[in-house]
Amino acid sequence: MKKIYKVLLIVIVIAAVITGFYVRSLANVKTYDTKTISQELSDALQNWIVTNYSRYYKNIGVSMTPEGKVAIKNGVASEVFNTKINLTLKAESVEDLPFIKGMLNYFNSKKATATKAQIKAAEKLIKDWESEQKGYIGKPEPPANTTFKITAVVGKDGSIKKDSVKLYIEEPSKSGPGDAFYPVPPSIFGSPEKEEKLGEEAIKEVMNP
Repeated sequence: MKKIYKVLLIVIVIAAVITGFYVRSLANVKTYDTKTISQELSDALQNWIVTNYSRYYKNIGVSMTPEGKVAIKNGVASEVFNTKINLTLKAESVEDLPFIKGMLNYFNSKKATATKAQIKAAEKLIKDWESEQKGYIGKPEPPANTTFKITAVVGKDGSIKKDSVKLYIEEPSKSGPGDAFYPVPPSIFGSPEKEEKLGEEAIKEVMNP
């Protein structure tokens, strides 16, 4: 009888230990509000798009459709969004575009001492650029359809850490068939000063081949 009692006691103790471990394990399993996290990722992506494009564009409209559901692994949330971006150039004339402004500034500064061949080459390049950009001035551009993946670390409070956000853009794979996601830089547009410098360099190439 005593042996049976001891066996039962051991079984009870083992069961208690296992139950306690199981309860602690459940307590350590994090549950996430995926709907809230998805909205936070969507907001972060929209904010990035508007912030970047607003340097040169106005009337920016962004619509996003999740491709699947938000995934959370090892405390990092990720989601893919198909985006449609509508926008209009801020510039009121082609001469206001930094790249073309840079070309014109350099050309006008060198025109007096340039040869006829140099002037002809420069004027052709400027005309080609102005013709290409003229149709976009004052008119909404065709919608840009792009697929982004956004990731972020989820904090202890269940919200994403904004300083951990990373963006990737879907493009044809560089190493194989199909598409792949590639990192997106914090800023996709250069400063007006940098764009003007690029315009100057473009004119220099044709005037001094």
